[in-house]
Amino acid sequence: MVTDVIVNSFEIYLFDHDHEKLSFLAYGVSQIWDSVGMSQGTAEAFHTVFWYTHLVDFLTFLCYLPYSKHSHVLTIAPQVFTRRHEPTGVLQPIPDFEKAESFGVGKLQDFTWKQLLDSYSCTECGRCTAACPASITGKLLSPKQVIVDIRHLMEEQEPAILPSTKKPETPTPLIEGVGFEPIWDCVTCGACMEECPVFIEHVPTIIDIRRHLVMD
Repeated sequence: MVTDVIVNSFEIYLFDHDHEKLSFLAYGVSQIWDSVGMSQGTAEAFHTVFWYTHLVDFLTFLCYLPYSKHSHVLTIAPQVFTRRHEPTGVLQPIPDFEKAESFGVGKLQDFTWKQLLDSYSCTECGRCTAACPASITGKLLSPKQVIVDIRHLMEEQEPAILPSTKKPETPTPLIEGVGFEPIWDCVTCGACMEECPVFIEHVPTIIDIRRHLVMD
């Protein structure tokens, strides 16, 4: 953002623009170049340097984006579009209960695609944890951390992309990655889901893990 503003300020300083004052921050910076009497040649050189710097910064951030908490920039649209419209306290029944070979979620592959999408949509703002009665009373549960830990497990267990990157021989079990006690601290009140700005569904995810521990 800084390099973008500086590039725009040099463009305003060097070239004629319509409505340049609408870019108020860049316009203000361009007045600095004018006040110091910067020559056109120097301004053109700085413009070129910052233009390429901005390009490199942007492309680097674009590669980093899917592996950071900023991944919600890409996932927020499908996340909001596919959110549940039921009350937060409603738990989903187990499908084909009599025929099911396993219950709940014991490994990452057992989650639905929507639950995995939740982990990449988390902005790590912490509103869910701040509203959680279990967290407020000093228990280990942090709804935010549960979702973030699932994302970390996904990144750990995904196939290696680079030749120098090795997939762990013994992936961390789901319950170890998330934590045993936090799963039992949840009172299923749905306060975390009510506060989440990106409609993450913490409670169904926690309950699915708890179901596996109880029923398997």
